[in-house]
Amino acid sequence: MTGQQLPKKVLIVDDEPIGLEELKHFLELQQINAISAPDVSSAIYLFNTQRFEVVIISIELKEVSGLALFQKIKKNDDIEKASVGIILMSTRKEAKLSEENLVNEFGGIEIISKPFKPVQILPMLARTVIRSNGEKKYLELKEKVVDFHRKTGNVDKAITAVKNKMPELGRNGPNLLVELYEEAENYDNALSLIDALIDKDPDHADIKLIGAKGRVLMKMGELEKAAEMMEKADDLAPKNLERMSEMIDMYLKQDAPDKSVDKMKEMLQLNPENPDMKFDMFEKLKKNGYDEHAISFCRETTSAFEVVRFYNNRGVMDAKKGNPSRALEGYKDALKYYPSNKENYRIHFNIALSIINEKKPGHRKHAIEELEKSLNFNPDFDKAKTLLAKLTEDKKHQKNAS
Repeated sequence: MTGQQLPKKVLIVDDEPIGLEELKHFLELQQINAISAPDVSSAIYLFNTQRFEVVIISIELKEVSGLALFQKIKKNDDIEKASVGIILMSTRKEAKLSEENLVNEFGGIEIISKPFKPVQILPMLARTVIRSNGEKKYLELKEKVVDFHRKTGNVDKAITAVKNKMPELGRNGPNLLVELYEEAENYDNALSLIDALIDKDPDHADIKLIGAKGRVLMKMGELEKAAEMMEKADDLAPKNLERMSEMIDMYLKQDAPDKSVDKMKEMLQLNPENPDMKFDMFEKLKKNGYDEHAISFCRETTSAFEVVRFYNNRGVMDAKKGNPSRALEGYKDALKYYPSNKENYRIHFNIALSIINEKKPGHRKHAIEELEKSLNFNPDFDKAKTLLAKLTEDKKHQKNAS
């Protein structure tokens, strides 16, 4: 590898110990500091706490697809981390077309088939370092020229800056300009630019542009056309996490809650480290008037204990922030999912606390009612018994005083 720059430090993510250790040993012989991660949580922790020039990821991880992991790694506010080089390893001789499409959509990522001789990865590492340096320069230019104007709220100046810097921005320039047109709600210009780019080579249209067209059409209220474009992009390159999230919202706007729920189930499979994301989906369904879908989806994916834990924790945080009304609303929502579950004694107790903190007329009476419900579920709950006794005594004194 004379004359080619190799990375000084790489992260290898693979849950097959034999192949992982062999590659790690070989890279260390090349004076490359190779750190290994046998699972997704270790990989994310190591990536977040250390600096790597390249991350080598097995696509067929048991816990979650490596295709999902590399997207999470690249979605970082830190420019050095966001520009990290990626190499994917696959157990198939040839990657699936859908995998290649997703990789091409993101750009600058290589796939090597397992098993391979470790020496075969060296030229890939050298190319990846070059591309990573180029991406870092692009992100630095974007931060300096574009994001500065965005932060000041002047999107028009950001658009002008992109147009002036188009040669330097390269293939990223048009996509960034589309993004800015969207941000400025200039959807006609965004759509015109996308169509012009697609028309240059309609038989090999950039999947990113197809997805962007769907996103713009959705914002324009053209939901049927938006679904057609997003579904086309999703068929060609599935497991794009950002697009999947957009499709969840699109289906809700299209009055297709079943499709939205199905897409969220796919998202949950690709985000095992973030199970609480399903609670956001419950809220979206209810906000759009699909209470029964929210309840059904909850009972299919979430235990009663998880419901109590999540809403209790969130309610406590709301209360600490001085927002008992929001806490109360969340507690009441929680009771809809498993109204007869014995763990709800905790929810009713916290409802009583929120009612007391709100201090609305008749709050003692309503708090007492909730504490009695809590004790119906758990007669031995000492906190509820103590608070109930205090409120009852206070109510008696108030009555006598009047």
